[in-house]
Formats: sequence, C-alpha cells, structure tokens
Amino acid sequence: MANITVLDVGSFPRALRSAEGQAVIYFSASWCQPCQDMTPVFTELVRRIDGSGVVYGTVDMAQSPTIAQSYGIRSVPSIAVFQQGQLVEVIPGKVTIDDAVARVQQSLAL
Repeated sequence: MANITVLDVGSFPRALRSAEGQAVIYFSASWCQPCQDMTPVFTELVRRIDGSGVVYGTVDMAQSPTIAQSYGIRSVPSIAVFQQGQLVEVIPGKVTIDDAVARVQQSLAL
C-alpha cells in the first residue's frame, strides 16, 4: 500500500512537487470527531487507488493551519486533490468510501 505522509509547512510543498504531480491530501484536526471517523475512509481510499503514482498525505490543521488557509480549505475533514501543485477539488465533510474514490478518480482522471 502507498505511504500516507504526515505533512507540515516544511514538507507540504515537496509533497506537491513529488511523484507525477498528483497528490491527495487529507485535512483533519486531532480534536475533530468527524475527522477521526473519516480517517479509515481516507486509508481505504489510498488502498483502492494505490499504484497510480499519487502522493498521499495528511495535514493536521491544528498544527499547520496556514496550509489549509492558503488553499481556502475552511472545514475539516476535507480531502483535497492536487494536479501539478494546483488544487483541483475539495471534498468536504464525511463522505462514503465509494463517493470519495469516485470523486478522487474523476479529479485525477484515473
């Protein structure tokens, strides 16, 4: 399975530049119960899309709030999809695994 990297202000830009320019980032907060509920969904999403050259990461907004702010992400949990360093879609809130996979695959054109 692909690695899910914990990202912060220093490592986030590198994650967007690595691989083939595709990244899926899970924005959450340690104090957020819906975020904790969505963590297994994100893990399963990574398992299902693994092998596509996509970089996967998580950002704890409580520890690195400026990352989310710079991309206009205001709520957690959110899954953000990036192409060539540009934000192409934000999937906010709790979603089903099937919805998350379909939306991410569509955004990445997989």
